[in-house]
Amino acid sequence: MTDKTITAVLKEQFALIATLVVLIGTIYTDSYYAVFGLKYQSLNLPASHILYRGFTAVIDAPYLAVPYLLVVAWLAVEASRTTSKSKERIPIWASYAVIVAVLGMTYPLATHAGLRAGARDLSLKSRLPVVERLLPSDPSDTPCQVGACRLLLVDDSYLYVFVPQADGSIPHLKRLDRKVFHEIDTGIQ
Repeated sequence: MTDKTITAVLKEQFALIATLVVLIGTIYTDSYYAVFGLKYQSLNLPASHILYRGFTAVIDAPYLAVPYLLVVAWLAVEASRTTSKSKERIPIWASYAVIVAVLGMTYPLATHAGLRAGARDLSLKSRLPVVERLLPSDPSDTPCQVGACRLLLVDDSYLYVFVPQADGSIPHLKRLDRKVFHEIDTGIQ
């Protein structure tokens, strides 16, 4: 049996880490938008959004670094053992056990992080941009109170806005057609 090249090993390790990034990004995004009563699959989010969330969710919820650190540590242990002179190999079942354990902990951690971030952005402590000015084609159409309304999302076709509620309840989310508005100005609180 021939030893794998370093390139082949790195490709396998990168694939495992990339899978974890996509998993965390997907679960976090799904949980976040679920707080607003939206399914992320219906939002036309690009794949880059999932990857971005997979990396940046750790900033908002540092405990999400645990699955990443466990995978990196396991890969380092596995690499050091397979390259040692004694050629000791960790049984394949141990690798599967580590992967299952990491996946098992990732789902609840990423779900908690997404729900927590969504609940924060739903409240008056929201970090979402404040709608400062919204110019519709029809001036009589004022979909939300300027200065109180928050911008949840802008996609190719729609703006998603809402007014946070003091009691933390789920507000009425408005999906506005982007073609109807000439200008939208946002700011931070």
